[in-house]
Amino acid sequence: MSVHNYHYRPRQSNGSGIVVIPSSPDYFERMTRLHQVGYGYDAAEALLCEECLTPEKFESHFAVFPEGQFIAVDTDTQEVVGLTVSMQINFDPRNPFLGSWVETTGWG
Repeated sequence: MSVHNYHYRPRQSNGSGIVVIPSSPDYFERMTRLHQVGYGYDAAEALLCEECLTPEKFESHFAVFPEGQFIAVDTDTQEVVGLTVSMQINFDPRNPFLGSWVETTGWG
């Protein structure tokens, strides 16, 4: 099942005003702002940082593995208040890789 193709009902909000939904291009800028706040860098620093996320990198994640990208959204403001950045890889625990995140993801 490709969850990113289905509309999520805000059933998990329990009246809190926050829902978890698959990410989408509409949110890439807001996801970037949240990542900057969480990791303490700004847009100018992101241009010099391999591991800093930008809207273009979120777009790349979404294009490669849309099923693994989720966000928590405040339904009152539509601001992204949480996010996941994940990927699927073939992993052999007998022969683990030692590369960094950026090397493993092809720099983004």
